[in-house]
Amino acid sequence: MPRFPGGVSIETEYEERIHMIAIRMIIEIIIFIVMMGMSIKIRQNKIKRTRKITLIRIFGTIMFLVIVPYVGAFPVENLFITFKSPEQALAYEVWPMSKIKVDKIIEGEASCLVIEKKEKHGNIRYETEYFKKVPDGYKFPGNHDVKAKNITGTSLIVEYVKGTKDYYLSGVKMTECADDIVDIKDNLGTSFVQTSEKVGHYKDIEAYDQAYYGYMYDITNDYKIYLEGQTYELPFDVDSFSN
Repeated sequence: MPRFPGGVSIETEYEERIHMIAIRMIIEIIIFIVMMGMSIKIRQNKIKRTRKITLIRIFGTIMFLVIVPYVGAFPVENLFITFKSPEQALAYEVWPMSKIKVDKIIEGEASCLVIEKKEKHGNIRYETEYFKKVPDGYKFPGNHDVKAKNITGTSLIVEYVKGTKDYYLSGVKMTECADDIVDIKDNLGTSFVQTSEKVGHYKDIEAYDQAYYGYMYDITNDYKIYLEGQTYELPFDVDSFSN
């Protein structure tokens, strides 16, 4: 179900952010020291200069082709950090970028979808992030932990969080009014939330993206979506999608 963040004091939020930043810096320093140590060890070995250069190049290639994708697939922070809330996880992830506010959180059974609100020069943009739930908090998903499928001919996207039974539906409709409401329902009675983002204007006409998001638990192949008077079914097999 959707929930709206609030109730955290500025002092508490600031202290938690500083704590998370300190942990992040320590992790990054440790990784840097290990990499430098291995490089120095190669340089100090009593072997020919040409062979040292070759070994360093091989080491660099391994780091790029193996370690970097591995860290993305299995976030190293998950070994050391369990976040108390999605807000705390997001604050850690976006540091040291500009301030980002959590606009809405859609809670799933074993995950959650965070809708971020970014404000810059009077413009508002929305982006989304997923986090996985663990017994005592939240952790990052890997780069390949969220799968997505588009419903052909529409902006509808169904996303699945691997290792769970959590599915999320999202889409967008362009309108000329910031207050327009998208008529979106499904056969499960899902509660959808909506954001409105100004994307441009032409002469006296302004354009807005009305995005909508919803959570579904353990959907089946008979799942149906009702969008603006039209009925849509899944164009893929749910079991194969979730494997």
